[in-house]
Amino acid sequence: MTIASEPSKTERVQKHESLRNEALKNNGGPRSFRLWKAAALDEVIDLANRSPRMELLEVSLFGDLDVVYRIEMPVPRWPQRDELVLGDHAVFHLVYQDEWRQDPPPGWFPLGVFAPLDIWHPNARPALRGALCLGQLSPGIAPKELVLLGYYLLTLQDYTLDETDPDGVLNLEACEFYRCHQEYLPLTNAGLFDDWKPDGVAQ
Repeated sequence: MTIASEPSKTERVQKHESLRNEALKNNGGPRSFRLWKAAALDEVIDLANRSPRMELLEVSLFGDLDVVYRIEMPVPRWPQRDELVLGDHAVFHLVYQDEWRQDPPPGWFPLGVFAPLDIWHPNARPALRGALCLGQLSPGIAPKELVLLGYYLLTLQDYTLDETDPDGVLNLEACEFYRCHQEYLPLTNAGLFDDWKPDGVAQ
């Protein structure tokens, strides 16, 4: 059996351009929001093209800005025998509604994780679409900023361990786990545009 190789940068860029062109054919809503979504999508695609580990999987502009993307990265998964299990990638779901250009989006709404389902993070809730709580967000925050916030949050370069924080903690058990296991904070210091290779992580 032949194992498919990872797509080259050229292949990823071509795929992203194809996803963009298809999404623009069905870009719905008021004209100002259509133009805004197209520009915001270009910024997210620019992140994906510049990162050696990010790949867009699905894009829709029919209603909200709706993007599914994958990042090769260390991902905290449910512990076994008091040791954290590490995954080697995450599949994120980014959604952005028109009203958030003027009003602040709820910190737990714009960004979720489709995979893995067993995220173990104080600011994440494992579910079919695991919500990531990004804290208090500003009105009009750019989708590209949400991508970066989600990456740094899930790699535990950014986190909240204060259960009294109404804008952060979604998993009290994970909060206590990381207070007792600070050797996992952070999982990596690599930025989104840096190379990262999995080492002892679950596939």
